[in-house]
Amino acid sequence: MTASALPTTFLKWVVTVLLGLMLSGGVAMVYWSPVHAYRVACKKAQEISCVFERERASGLNSWQMPLGAQAAAVVRVEPRRRGPDRVFLFLQSGSHAVFAAEFEGSAAVAEAEAARAKLNRVFSSEGPAFARIEARQASYLLWLTWGFLGFLGLLVLAIFRELYKPEHGPGNSSRTTPGSGAA
Repeated sequence: MTASALPTTFLKWVVTVLLGLMLSGGVAMVYWSPVHAYRVACKKAQEISCVFERERASGLNSWQMPLGAQAAAVVRVEPRRRGPDRVFLFLQSGSHAVFAAEFEGSAAVAEAEAARAKLNRVFSSEGPAFARIEARQASYLLWLTWGFLGFLGLLVLAIFRELYKPEHGPGNSSRTTPGSGAA
């Protein structure tokens, strides 16, 4: 190995490690970050108790929380500079509020208001009651996310192949010519 090839080899390894880290970060982001669905199931007996679920590619997270005797569902709309407003559903009990779900899509506000009304009917009922709501992410977003990850993988593969392509020069020929092939 010549002295001029050493920096080039080092640079190839640095680029390879950085591309690997970039692809690993993309996989981790797709696996752990986006929530595919929110589910909230609330029942009222003596006290109000709710089970919250978040479905991700990594699995289903669920937990239960008692809300006491008095609770209310509240919709909060947070405007953004660009893009549609973010629509959240919170459950309030006493002095604390618990995040329940985020609604997305063109009818997000209407869906959140319908879920709020459904939960508030349960919370204000005289006898035992039960309600379950679900807010799903738009299905095209899942395809878009996995498509981006596939594109990122192909881009990393193309750059990797270009970096480690055999060099063809006058003294370095890895191809066999028709007359010099192995028997």
